[in-house]
Amino acid sequence: DASSRGVEAAASFSLTPGFTLGASAAFTDAQLEDDALPAGGVAGERLPNTPRFSGALQADYRFAINGQIEGVLGGSVRYTG
Repeated sequence: DASSRGVEAAASFSLTPGFTLGASAAFTDAQLEDDALPAGGVAGERLPNTPRFSGALQADYRFAINGQIEGVLGGSVRYTG
C-alpha cells in the first residue's frame, strides 16, 4: 500500500497567431504505507520511482505552407527529480 498527494498546474499562452508558449509543473508527496521489498522500499519511505517535482516548458510555432498543409516547429525542455 502507498499514499500520495500533490498538486499539478499547467498554462498555455498564445503570444501571436501561431506562436504558443506552455508550462507545467507537478509536486508529489508519495510514501509507502507497507514494506515493498521487491520494489526496493520499506514503510515510511518515498514511493520508488516517483519524482517529488517535475516541470516542463514548451514552445510551438504553426505556420501555413499552402492552403492545405500546415507546418509546426516546436521544442520543449523537461525536468524530473
